[in-house]
Amino acid sequence: MKKIYNVGNSFEEKNIVEGLTENGIHPYVIDSGSGQYMRITAGFSVYGKDIYVEEEDAERAVETINRVKSEEKTSENDNADKVQWYRNKAVLARILIGLIAIQVIIILVLNICF
Repeated sequence: MKKIYNVGNSFEEKNIVEGLTENGIHPYVIDSGSGQYMRITAGFSVYGKDIYVEEEDAERAVETINRVKSEEKTSENDNADKVQWYRNKAVLARILIGLIAIQVIIILVLNICF
């Protein structure tokens, strides 16, 4: 068995393990360092998990992991382009300026009328 990667979270682990399994590579995942002890005592591990594969599958596994990670980055970039309008700072600033302008106009009109 050869260590090929260390994952930092369960989401990344799930994606990589699925990618490897789909390509006929059987990964073995184990807590890194004293991670298993930390997981038992603290409920989580800061060391992540190590992914091991058979020696003959190592090169193919690294290629698969690189492809999976590039697909993750692509999907993150696609989602970043689809920001909801209320999270877009420029749109919020324009809305706030418009509301303030309307309030100022209303106050001026009311002061002139009364």
